[in-house]
Amino acid sequence: CLSWKICPWKTCQNCVLFRLLQDNPPYDKGAFKIEISFPAEYPFKPPKITFKTKIYHPNIDDKGQVCLPIINAENWKPATKTDQVIQALIALVNNPEPEHPLRADLAEEFTRDYKKFMKNAEDYTKKFSEKRPFDDQQQQQQKK
Repeated sequence: CLSWKICPWKTCQNCVLFRLLQDNPPYDKGAFKIEISFPAEYPFKPPKITFKTKIYHPNIDDKGQVCLPIINAENWKPATKTDQVIQALIALVNNPEPEHPLRADLAEEFTRDYKKFMKNAEDYTKKFSEKRPFDDQQQQQQKK
């Protein structure tokens, strides 16, 4: 089981903004800002998830849009809770679905050369992700 930390980022009207921090490769070198926007018709229409931080992932496109079945209009149920949506997102990030890609090139790499995908994802995370807020605190404590 890959572990994630969810940290509040900031609040806005009709949305939740937070950071995801993973403790295992390839995404453990940074933090990812994510926005969940709730339409006026919520809970009768699903929320929209957008990665505000670039991520190297076959199911998340370069604009941060996520292909997540639980929030597709045809699958959405008004009783679905936000934490279920977040858990589904974490599961998708941990276990990419190359058979349903938004980025076919990354899905092919994931399928054909997993080791190369992991290396590229880690390098991309180092280059484009947010700094992990816990890392700052840990570094300060180590200096004492």
